Amino acid sequence: MDSLREQIIQQIDYLTPDQQAHLLAVARQLHQSLLPPGTSGDALLAARDRFAFAPGDVDEMMQAIEEGWA
Repeated sequence: MDSLREQIIQQIDYLTPDQQAHLLAVARQLHQSLLPPGTSGDALLAARDRFAFAPGDVDEMMQAIEEGWA
């Protein structure tokens, strides 16, 4: 099985250039966050108000995550 990093990189190929730019912005926000590396997805969702997501982005990300695990 591919590592989590490899899975993320593979999924990037399916994103549009705009989606890739948005993903990069989110990754940069996470990197600058005060949350420690390895913070669970549930903890990130609980702290989502600390991030500058456009309306509907969290729902779109959750849908993508759910579809990726299906």
